[in-house]
Order: sequence, then structure tokens, then C-alpha cells
Amino acid sequence: MKKFISYVIVFVVGFATCAYVIHRFPPYQGGENIREAAFTPAAAPSPLSGKNDAKIVGGSLMAQIVERASQAVVNIDVEEQRDHMEGWWGGYDEAPQRKGQGTGFIFDANGYVLTNYHVVAGNNRIQVTLNNGKVYTGRVQGADRSNDLAVIKIDATNLPVVELGSSASLRPGDWVIAIGNPLGYTYTATAGIISALHRSLETPGSRGTLIQTDAAINPGNSGGPLIDMGGRVVGINRAIATPTGVSIGLGFAIPIDTAKKVLNDLITRGHPIRPYLGVETMPVNSRIQQMLELPDMNGVVIRPGPSTPADQAGMQTGDVIRKINNRQITSMDDFLEALHSQTIGATIPITVWREGREIVINVKLGQLPDQ
Repeated sequence: MKKFISYVIVFVVGFATCAYVIHRFPPYQGGENIREAAFTPAAAPSPLSGKNDAKIVGGSLMAQIVERASQAVVNIDVEEQRDHMEGWWGGYDEAPQRKGQGTGFIFDANGYVLTNYHVVAGNNRIQVTLNNGKVYTGRVQGADRSNDLAVIKIDATNLPVVELGSSASLRPGDWVIAIGNPLGYTYTATAGIISALHRSLETPGSRGTLIQTDAAINPGNSGGPLIDMGGRVVGINRAIATPTGVSIGLGFAIPIDTAKKVLNDLITRGHPIRPYLGVETMPVNSRIQQMLELPDMNGVVIRPGPSTPADQAGMQTGDVIRKINNRQITSMDDFLEALHSQTIGATIPITVWREGREIVINVKLGQLPDQ
């Protein structure tokens, strides 16, 4: 009997271990929405410390960071707008509407809020609630879909802001705080450490750059700030890995340095300014490798669009891009990262696999068209 029980325990533990799935936060749907008492925002915060060091961690410091940063954190409610549809008995009925919730934070006192693109994607009515209880209608000022970032604009000025720090110097073991609206519980703060850096997820746009943290984040935290011990934003909470749909200590955030590179473009142009090749892509799998007689599974299969830089340079449908400007391409995310690191208007060598061999094509990159 003991031996049977041991087998059962081993099976259960083994199944639980294998059950992890990557869960990308949708806007939180449903649940309670308990709000804190309103209070008057203070002036824009200054850094509390120049370091992000474990020795400075203390209850009073964390409380001070949370108190200051929370004043710039906002609750985002979205309601999908749908066209009227014809009713069964004539006339028109309003189509069912999807509602959701996420988090954002004010980074500019003139009403600019940073969040995840997936929080506000679609034809949505956006309602932004400040920490002091004031409610504003928001609009998407700009979006970077590939990095899951969006800037929302509200018609307000002299707002409290949280300072944008740098993610370049983060180390595993650094303390961080996540603030957001998980499961509808507004202005919830949790603390943890940087667990790892340069993580990838099986979702578009992770690109091996995500920050992993064990600070508890849950649906509704999407778009909220990940803050260092200086009170500065170092990441934008994006996703969790979980078998249950809620936090088990595997959270992921977009590095703030990734966002800082595109913020000006999102505000002034509505989309990031990036090099443009003009191809549709598909990953190389074992079937494609065998069919095209590739030596390995590195690269991406392409189909150039008409009159694009790729088309004008002579690239063809079925070509496999193996290198961009001498950088080896191993995956879809690697392809995007390599392409986006190039200069608009530059002519660069791109190595492709065609008819059983590699050839080099010089391509003059364009500028990504308006989205």
C-alpha cells in the first residue's frame, strides 16, 4: 500500500511540474473592484536612493516608495465598442460588450500614461481612474504592438508622475516592487526580487529581453510599474507563467529601456520609427528544413511584399534569411531584434538560403510605414 501511495505522489508531483503554461495577461475581466480612499497627490517624486541594494531594504523605505509611486499609478477600465447588429425580430440590438481592466502609470505630468498594448487593443472605450479618484476618458496616443506597449492620453495637467529609471544595470537578486490592480483590487503592492534577465516567452515580442521576477503579479497587473529601491520604474509588468491563471512567482516585465526608446515616437507619431524590410515571415520547422535542404533550422522563411525594400532588392518568396548584416538569425524574435537594430536608409548585406546554397543580397532599408 505504501508503495502504491508513493507512486501516486510521484505521478501528481510530476504532472504538476509539467503543467506550466505561458499565460499572457488579458485585461482582467470581472471580479470586485475595491477602491482605496481618495487623497491629494503630492508633487512629482524624486529618487529615494541612488542604489538598488538589498542593504537599504526596510519596511519604512518600501512603504515610502509605494506611497509615492502609487500616486502616479492608474486603473484602466476598457469596454469594447461593437456595431449594432440586426435583432431576431427586426430592428437592431446592441452587440454584447467585452469589459476588462488593467494598470498603467503616469510618466509625464501632461496626461501621458504608459501601459501594455494588449490592455487597450481593439476599438475600446478607455476610462482612466487616478489614485485620487478622478476619472478621465483616455485615448490611445500611440502603440508599439511588437513590444506590447501603448501610451494613453488623458486631458489633464500637473499630474503626479513616477520617474523612469534604467533596466540596464539590473541584476538577479535586486529588490523590486510591483504596483497594480490585480483581480480588481486597486493599488495593490507586492515585493520580490529580480529572478532572471533576458527571458523569452512563447508570445510575440518577448525577444529574449524580458525581466523575470517573483514579485506577485496577477491578471489586472498588466501595464503596471515594476519599481526599484530608488522609487524608479525599471519594468512594465506584462505576463506570468502559471498552470492556474494566477501568480506562482513567475512574472515577466518589459524592460523600461525598451519603452524609453520608443516613447517619443509613440507620442509624436503614434507608432515607433523603425527600419522596414517589407516581408512576411514564417519560422523554419523540420518539414521546411527537409524540403529546402537546409543544414539546420536557423533562419526565417520570407515572402516579400510588392514594391518593398526586400522586393526591390531581389529577394524572393521562399528565401530563408540566415543573417542580417552578418548577425546569425536563429528565430523569429532574433530576426526582429536584428532588423530593428539597423539604421533606416542603410544598405546592409542579408544572407539568404536559396536553391541549396547561401547568397548575399544587399538591401536598402526603408522606414516602417504608419500602422
